[in-house]
Amino acid sequence: MSEIKVNKISPRSGTNITLGDSGDNFIILSGATMPSKAEVEAKIAEIKQTEIDKQNAKASAQTKLQALGLTTEEIKALIGI
Repeated sequence: MSEIKVNKISPRSGTNITLGDSGDNFIILSGATMPSKAEVEAKIAEIKQTEIDKQNAKASAQTKLQALGLTTEEIKALIGI
């Protein structure tokens, strides 16, 4: 198996790219514009923050349920752990 390591791929629009052994195809439609590095980094940060917010909300809910008198086992049963 060959392996190519690159720092950047800049395909033209209307390009069909197959990556990896799975045969997954990525099609860049004609007229499509690629997001900037800043846009990609901002989206990654947004996704990470959303996950952190979900974890914080879950921890907060568990704390509130414990304050209401539920046991750890009851809370686990409620949230499916």
